[in-house]
Formats: sequence, structure tokens, C-alpha cells
Amino acid sequence: MRSNNNEHNKYFSVDAGISSETITKAERLVMERYSNMYSNWKEKEKNYRQEMEDLRQKEIAGFKNILPAPFTLSDVTIEWDYWESVLRHRYKTQNGDGYVQINWDRRGWLTDLLCVMKPVTRAEALTVCKWLLACDYFEERDSLFDRIILNLVGECEE
Repeated sequence: MRSNNNEHNKYFSVDAGISSETITKAERLVMERYSNMYSNWKEKEKNYRQEMEDLRQKEIAGFKNILPAPFTLSDVTIEWDYWESVLRHRYKTQNGDGYVQINWDRRGWLTDLLCVMKPVTRAEALTVCKWLLACDYFEERDSLFDRIILNLVGECEE
């Protein structure tokens, strides 16, 4: 099931051909606002790592103040696939192991949405469930996987 949320999808299209030379619109918006949080840390700041990390997480909040938020779970999966494509096609070649904090910050927020955003229809719930089963990221994360599945099917009283 694909979403009709054009505002959201224009930012997170993987059809545009992501490459190591191209910065996407979503990345550009994030870097214009938050690049200082991801680079040029002085030694003193590094010593306050956890404190700085907590402040950084609170400030960025998944970049929801500058990037459009998904309206449906289908939008969440579209955007997840977008960030996965960015990670796979560009950052692995530029940064060795592919670990990019911006990517993980946004995907962490999207993961939270998968746990709480209700499906619009049963068909969407089924489509998202199939997507979840095919997504390697959730393979070894049983507790997280369970929370998402319970959100998709609705929790029942025991």
C-alpha cells in the first residue's frame, strides 16, 4: 500500500537516484539546521558525552520540526526505506561501516511511530506487517518487533 501523502513523499523518494555525490532535500534541511551537532566537537565537549547526547536528542526530536511527518504507517515505511537507501548507497562508501547519526536519529523516531501510530485500515496493517517481516533491522529486536506487531493488531486483554 503506497501513500498519497505527496508532501511527505516528495522528501523521501528513493526513485530519485541516490548516489554518493547527491545530497537529498531532506538531508540538506537537516544539515542546514543541525550540522553543528554532528561535527567539530571540542575535547571538552566530548568529555560531557552523555549530557550532550541527551541534549542533542531532545533538540532534534527526529527532525520533526523541519522535515514533514508521516501521516500513516505506510508513510513511515516509505520514509524508512528512503533512509535505508541513503545509508546503503552513499554513506557506506563515504564512512566505512555506514553508521551515520542523522540517519539513525530519524529512523529511531520512525521506529517510535511504528509502535504507536495506528493503521488506517486492515489492509495497511497487513502491508506494514509484511514489510516488517522483510526488514532486516527488526530481526534480532524481539521486544521492539513485538511492540510493533501489537500496535498493528491492537492489544487485547489477557
